[in-house]
Amino acid sequence: MPVVKLEIQETKSTVLVAKAQASVTITKQPITLTVNQSGITLDAVQSAASVVIQKANVALGITNSVNTITLGNSGPQGIQGIQGETGPSGITSSKGIATLDFGNGSLTAETVVTGYSEITADSVVMAFMRITATPEHLTDDLLVDPIRLAVKDLIAGVGFTIYGEMDNARANGTYKINWIIR
Repeated sequence: MPVVKLEIQETKSTVLVAKAQASVTITKQPITLTVNQSGITLDAVQSAASVVIQKANVALGITNSVNTITLGNSGPQGIQGIQGETGPSGITSSKGIATLDFGNGSLTAETVVTGYSEITADSVVMAFMRITATPEHLTDDLLVDPIRLAVKDLIAGVGFTIYGEMDNARANGTYKINWIIR
């Protein structure tokens, strides 16, 4: 394979190197260099360089210049990775707020939620305290003596019952309950 050595100073140059090993030194001028299937060392000092390299081993040293470098044929495409399986479609759900009323003082209370035809025998209904003040209670009351909640009497196509129970003392008045059907 022939070896080419070029040194270019203070001119506008176009250099084409094909199927050769080349060493090019460029000083103070714009240059366009195209290299095909070669090994090349390029030093460009204080120049505007545009370099296109295809199928080559390249070492570039460029200082104080505006540079555009395009490398072609960088290697074969890797194999495609494994695709994650598509999961089941999301579940349609309903949600709402119910009022649990302990009246003038009771350990337990219930409220019935109806009108939800999407409820099936396999639906999951969750109920949890809504930390918001009511006419009878500040939000602090809800944090001091929490109410245990459960959902019972699930009737497909109709609704369910939210059951609340106090552990330590009787409750009075109303409490807001969040619920969601999954």
